[in-house]
Amino acid sequence: MKIPNLSPRAGFSLIEMLTVIVIITLLMGTAASSLSKARQLAKKAKAESELRELVSAFQQYVSLYGEAELTAGENQTVTDTLLQPLLQNTRNITFLNVNLPAGETEYKDPWGNPYEISVGKSDVNQRAIIMRSSIAFPNADHKTL
Repeated sequence: MKIPNLSPRAGFSLIEMLTVIVIITLLMGTAASSLSKARQLAKKAKAESELRELVSAFQQYVSLYGEAELTAGENQTVTDTLLQPLLQNTRNITFLNVNLPAGETEYKDPWGNPYEISVGKSDVNQRAIIMRSSIAFPNADHKTL
């Protein structure tokens, strides 16, 4: 018994295949763009969180000890030396939980840039730190915490 041929052609045409490939490529491009934006937002959120923790740790340290190792009016890179009182102090209180990678001396943001902090002169003289920290994100706005 012979099977009848219902369609004179079998398979897909070149135009149909190219159309499907173009549609899949467009969908993949859209997904990659969304993923990239999500990663940047995650990095930004992580940096903001780390800054808030840093400011809070300094404020707690100053409220307990009445002073901080900060020079008024200057942007200071946050290094292991600056963080040392927050990690180890006379009362064995850990104000900040930071693990710097081996060989690193600077506390860096998710993009690899070192954090910087500054304190106003009047804030240091009054032995109370009210920090206004700021961070500039690459190709984005300036965020003040």
